[in-house]
Order: sequence, then structure tokens, then C-alpha cells
Amino acid sequence: MIRDDAPHAKNDGDTVIDLARLCAVAARHGLPLPDALPRPWTGATSRVYPCGDMVIKIPFPEPAAIDAVRIDAHIAPVGRALGVTTPEMIAFDDTLDVLPVPFSIVRRIRRAEPLDRHRAGETTWRAVGREIALVHQVRDAAAVPIPLRSFRQSPEVDPRPWVDELRARVVLTDRDARWLRDLLDALAPHVLTDVPLTLCHGDINAANVMVDTRDGRFRALIDWAGAGWLDPVWDLAGVPLAAVPSLLAGHREVAPLPLDDTAEARVCWCQVQTRLFTARSAPIGDLGPHIDQVRRFAQAADLLRRGPR
Repeated sequence: MIRDDAPHAKNDGDTVIDLARLCAVAARHGLPLPDALPRPWTGATSRVYPCGDMVIKIPFPEPAAIDAVRIDAHIAPVGRALGVTTPEMIAFDDTLDVLPVPFSIVRRIRRAEPLDRHRAGETTWRAVGREIALVHQVRDAAAVPIPLRSFRQSPEVDPRPWVDELRARVVLTDRDARWLRDLLDALAPHVLTDVPLTLCHGDINAANVMVDTRDGRFRALIDWAGAGWLDPVWDLAGVPLAAVPSLLAGHREVAPLPLDDTAEARVCWCQVQTRLFTARSAPIGDLGPHIDQVRRFAQAADLLRRGPR
């Protein structure tokens, strides 16, 4: 995530960088030499060090973290070529002769911060919808430089049995469980079908949407490590359900989604699927508020009475 004014995490000892190595990286790529090791922003898979007008993204020395930085470095330029507003990837260095892990260098976004520090409005989410619509036009794997994950809905990940499981564990009330089963039964024919896969960002959420620190306007979409070949509604599965109508409206200003008339149904299924999956392994507290959000979305889209839009 390439941003200014981000919280800094305490060094926990698993970094592969020190001042001498950072200076070596900077010298190799023509960046200003730091006179002290800057405090990084630390994410789930990497640390990001500011260096002049650039940042250096260094993964933790773990295979999954290295893969995440590699995917981000290869797919972000694809996004820019499609017209997506995303930071410029300056270099990806996997020679391993300066650092023991590959790393990337990305142009810095000045005066920007993640959307999760703002109260997002319709205008911002519509802008994000227009951006991801550009990504979803790509349907040919030959258009990207590296293999990516893919996922299709299947009976093996059908969330309906999870409703019964969570009701038996008293995580869901009988009332909510009955309503949720009725909803999922209505949505299933539109979800468990052959939906065309497209290139997806794969991790659209408020932390990966950058906005201007002064007025909250959309500035950039960052962090492509989750990219894959998916039903494009997955790019709407990690945002508040209240934001989905604005995202879909922005998307449709550019292009319809594949099987567009069932998009709301598929988004709703994925949102429920994600929340129930999490609740099965790592309880997320009272599921009641989550079900209320789903109920409001389903009612607004009329999903139970007449199916998809």
C-alpha cells in the first residue's frame, strides 16, 4: 500500500532490511540515499519504506509474502495500461544480490490516505466502480504476464450448510437462520452457474482505496496482490453492502458486468458466503448486525420476491 501518513508498526524482528541494505537498494535504482532507516508502514505481507518520491516495498521472508509482492508488481502495470488510476511501478528487482528477497519500487502518492479514514460517500464508491470496470474487461489469461489464481462457485463452498451449522452452535438465531436459508435458496440458481471469469483486483476494500487528504476525492486504487480470475462480483465482496449500489452504478457507467442482470444476487451471495465462512472459524461477534445489513440490501434489490435485478 503506497501512501503517506500511514500508521507505523513496531519492528518485530522479521525484517530483512537495515540502513546499509536500504542505501544499496537506493543506489542501484537511482534513489536518494537515506541518512537513517525510515520508519516503514507495515502490512500483512510487507514493509513499505519511503525514499524520496518513491517507496520501496519489501516482503517478509516468507513464500506467501514474496508471492504477494511479485503479483502486485506484475499486475499493477496491467491495471495502469487499462487506464486504472494506480501508482506507477518503477522497478521489480528479483536478482537477490542486494536483498535476500525480491522487492518493488513504486512512485509515491502524495497527500493521500486510505478511504477507511474517511466517511465514504456515493461519489467515491462510484469512482471505484468505474475503475474496476476497466479491469473486468480483461478475460484472456494471455493479457497478463504471470499465472493468477482462479475461483468458481461450487457446491463444495455453498454457504447454506454453514447456516445450519451456525444455528446449531447458536451463532445464528432461528429467525435469522430461516430467513438466510430462504434468501440463499432464492439466489442459488443465479450463482451456481457458469459465470464468465474476468481479471479482478481481488482485494477491493476501504484500506486499498486512496483518497485526497484535503477533500476525500478518489486518488488511486492500490495493492494488486489478490488479483485473480474470478466472477467480477468478488470485487464488491469486501466493501460495505451499503456501498454496493454506488459501485455497481459506477461500473455500469463504463460497462455492464458479465450476466449483469444477476449481479446483485451474486454480490449478495458472496457477501453472505464470506461472513459465514469467517464466523465458522473465527467468530466475528454477534452476527445480527451483519444479517441486518444483508436484509436491507436484499430488500432494496428485491432479491427474495423477484430474484435478480
